[in-house]
Amino acid sequence: MTSPDCECGRLEDLAIVPMGHHDHVFRTLDIVQKRGMPWWWLYTAVCNACGQPWLVAQEERHNDLFILRRLDPATTELLARDGVWPSDFDRYETLLEIGRAAGHSVRFCDVADSPLLHTVADLAKERPGICVSELASLLNLDPTVAADLARQVESESVRITFDAG
Repeated sequence: MTSPDCECGRLEDLAIVPMGHHDHVFRTLDIVQKRGMPWWWLYTAVCNACGQPWLVAQEERHNDLFILRRLDPATTELLARDGVWPSDFDRYETLLEIGRAAGHSVRFCDVADSPLLHTVADLAKERPGICVSELASLLNLDPTVAADLARQVESESVRITFDAG
């Protein structure tokens, strides 16, 4: 199924591709279907050289990564026939965890002029009661900065747990 004209055969089943270093991977991938809201980061693509389908998560708010999962025929059939999406990347938190586990760790020079407030709000909506310490870890933030962002977001009726201390 692989082709010398594409990168599919060289990619792991779960591949992490940094933005800015992705052109060679994506030159043969065509978007098939976008998941839509609230999963704005998620779509499927198929390689126009070898036919390999991929689940693609575009984590552009924090680590600037594309995270791809190779789809097997049964999963592809279920998605095409019944609209059942694989749940691998349904939570934005999962994308941050995958990036962190792969050694990606971004720090913003200006936290106020960053997408962090939106990301904190989205993480708290996905998992009400998420702890500030977890936010700090996921987003590579000083706990004091994470707490400040959490206080700003909490006013938007999002529930965050403030750690003791």
